[in-house]
Amino acid sequence: MESLDAGAVLRRGFNYSSPAGLDDLRELFVDRFATCAVHVDDTLVTGGALGALDLALRALLRDRPAARLVVLEPTYREALGIAKAIGLPVVAWSKLAGVLSRDDVVYVVSTFNNPDGRTISAAERDNLAAAIVEADAALIEDAAYDLLAAVSADQVPGVCATVTQRRGNAWALRLMSFSKTVVPGARVCVVEGSARALAAMRTVKFDFGTSPVACALVAELVRDPRTLDRHLALIRERLGRGRAAADQAFRAWDRPPSVVGAGYFLWLPSSHVSSTEAAVRATAVGVRVSDGAPFFVDHRPTHLRLSVAWEPAERIHEACLRLEESVAAPKNLLEETS
Repeated sequence: MESLDAGAVLRRGFNYSSPAGLDDLRELFVDRFATCAVHVDDTLVTGGALGALDLALRALLRDRPAARLVVLEPTYREALGIAKAIGLPVVAWSKLAGVLSRDDVVYVVSTFNNPDGRTISAAERDNLAAAIVEADAALIEDAAYDLLAAVSADQVPGVCATVTQRRGNAWALRLMSFSKTVVPGARVCVVEGSARALAAMRTVKFDFGTSPVACALVAELVRDPRTLDRHLALIRERLGRGRAAADQAFRAWDRPPSVVGAGYFLWLPSSHVSSTEAAVRATAVGVRVSDGAPFFVDHRPTHLRLSVAWEPAERIHEACLRLEESVAAPKNLLEETS
């Protein structure tokens, strides 16, 4: 950021851009980050992944009025919030026995899922893609965290790329926000996908190019691959320190919990009290966590989401030590089950 040419950014983003977004950023995206786009016209820019998801679902409802949202649980709670706001019914993928209909739109965060940090395997992605292709269902793949896995073993083929390769006229989109990997305040997402899906999104996108200044800023920050790689390495290092600090604290509990997670989040089971109650208790001891219930279709209160992104490792360690009283079983129950 210190070497950023602010004048150049302002000059590039000073005026309106095309409705699809700043060409400079879209060209960089196709050259460096695309998985199915081969031309700048195969992309468009939105105000963050949430903006893209909102536009995509509204566009889809025009094509398929009987649509329903299919999610892999736990899922991004804001996706459930958008579905509720526009009257779109939601069902969990686990309830469908691997069978979809043409009215289904699958939403998946396939790498470092929010909230549990899980990356779905290559086999799971292939099975999901096969079900989508067979039913001519729609797909929205949220790739907000993909860059964090770009040089690790977590990188596996995306669902959108597989679907569009197998079915050329599929309704499929991949949303790549730069908020979690480059600059949170820019709120810039580049969308790629099938011509059919992008055409539908354009019918509901009414602006003169999503924030050209923000797009110019992101383009400048990702232009040099070596600089971006160093930046991403620093993020991975910081997240690793946070996870290590949390793991050390959890091992000190009387009964260490089975915590999963990667990327930005840890997913902590709350077995003896509801996650809603545990979140309140955590606040009382000075620890901020997210109740896991809103990340499930049925608001299942079984987990807490912990972020390891923003606080120093020492504070994460202390917070996880304090959490023991919030989620652990009462001492009399421990005595009865020991």
